[in-house]
Amino acid sequence: MKDIKDLSFLVPVHIKSMADLLISKKFDIHSSTRAASNHILELTWEAPLRGVWKLNIDGCSIGNSGSSCTGGILHSATFQMGCYAIYEGIGTNFMAEFAAFFHGIHRASLKEITNLWIECDSQAVVSCIKRQNIPWCFLQIWWYYKGYLDSITWTISHCYQEINTIADKLAKHAAISRTSKIWNASPSFINYELDWDLQHRSRFRFM
Repeated sequence: MKDIKDLSFLVPVHIKSMADLLISKKFDIHSSTRAASNHILELTWEAPLRGVWKLNIDGCSIGNSGSSCTGGILHSATFQMGCYAIYEGIGTNFMAEFAAFFHGIHRASLKEITNLWIECDSQAVVSCIKRQNIPWCFLQIWWYYKGYLDSITWTISHCYQEINTIADKLAKHAAISRTSKIWNASPSFINYELDWDLQHRSRFRFM
């Protein structure tokens, strides 16, 4: 290991992922980011304030369009939570992200949540929802839940995908299993990422 460390000062190790960065830090190996990256953005998942629930959502389509799936996780400030992974059939990433939003709103309404913060890593979907520019295929469900949304305090904001890893894992779980499932507690396959977020540990985005 000492030889690798010494050699790294002559030929720096190129960092291509968060895992590379963490390993280089752990063993004190001299490193450089890939040439296309201007800088590394350090990110942490932000927990909701007391009295607020946070909903992280994601959607994916294998092949775009292809097998379409959604995932989401609801957090309260006191660590109550609920998760969902829904198989949607055939669709696009954009449609899957919208479906994830409405599945999350449905779960929030069942819990009678009155203060809700939604995070999504699709800037296009966030923009459409803020402007209420809803695709025609979702208009009926939008109007169905609009009464609920108008009765509560809610907001939606964009986040980078690096801090939306739990919702991503849930969506991919549905893609792999081609089944839908809802949990009132965290399933075991997200526990590592969940602990990471709750400890406010950093994630990295290469810009």
